[in-house]
Amino acid sequence: MKQTILFSLLVGLAGPVAAQHTEYSGRAGLGLFWFGGHGAEAVSSVSYYADNLGTGPNGSISNPYGRKVGTGFTLGGRMQHVSQGNGLTTLDIGYDRMRSRAAVKQVDYSPSPYSSAYIGTYTADGTTNLVTQNLTVFLGAGHRFQVGAVNLDLLAGPEAAYVFGMKNKGSGSFDYNNGTPWKVNQESYKENRGDFRLHAEITAWYQRVGITAGYAHGLVSYRGGQYGNNESVYSRTLRLGMIYRVQ
Repeated sequence: MKQTILFSLLVGLAGPVAAQHTEYSGRAGLGLFWFGGHGAEAVSSVSYYADNLGTGPNGSISNPYGRKVGTGFTLGGRMQHVSQGNGLTTLDIGYDRMRSRAAVKQVDYSPSPYSSAYIGTYTADGTTNLVTQNLTVFLGAGHRFQVGAVNLDLLAGPEAAYVFGMKNKGSGSFDYNNGTPWKVNQESYKENRGDFRLHAEITAWYQRVGITAGYAHGLVSYRGGQYGNNESVYSRTLRLGMIYRVQ
């Protein structure tokens, strides 16, 4: 009788422990990226030089923070703890390569950045991109819901990012000499390389494979460190992809 009672107690204690487990998974997918805030623009202009400091034709963008949606890719690894009541706590470490986008309607053309000769302003077409690389850390909490054979994970929490490798890129043509191509390919700088975001996400699991969608809303202005510029711009990131649970 005592052995039966002891066995029942051990089973009762082991049940909640067995219900808790930790999952490890990897993810990859498409990224959609743009800028919000008063300083973000859907249309920008380009200053284009026939000789940019001896490097050949190149230019600069008046406002590289495009409001239009650009594309990129995202990779990451995740550790997620599932509690007895299907509560979730998550640590996700990732890498994003993203680009924002803006249309170009005007080119200011001159021989070089320091030349006194100015040829003129011309109607133009083309697209500019601000390309960024990001190392991200997401700390999430949420809940897992069972819907038939599918598990739905809902998560929310803070995301920190280290932004590096920024470049201004773009190309098109302008109405000079029966059509002249322009091109921009220059390093860009962000004085404060950190970004802090609010992140929300949903993942639908079938066995070990999941489809995930997450949105990160930036709270740190990319122009915060630029003297004399009060027009704030903030990152906006949408990630869509697949996730595979290895354990």
